Amino acid sequence: MGAPAKSVRLAFGAIYIKQRLGLSDKETVLQIQENPYLQFFLGFPT
Repeated sequence: MGAPAKSVRLAFGAIYIKQRLGLSDKETVLQIQENPYLQFFLGFPT
């Protein structure tokens, strides 16, 4: 059937972070991977 869908919170949150911080796609992913505050904002488990 395919991969499960990503949450709306994750999708819109990542777009918000990208726009707010002026990052590229790759930089956004790296920031989310390295920053626990951004992970919490996006709803990742703690």
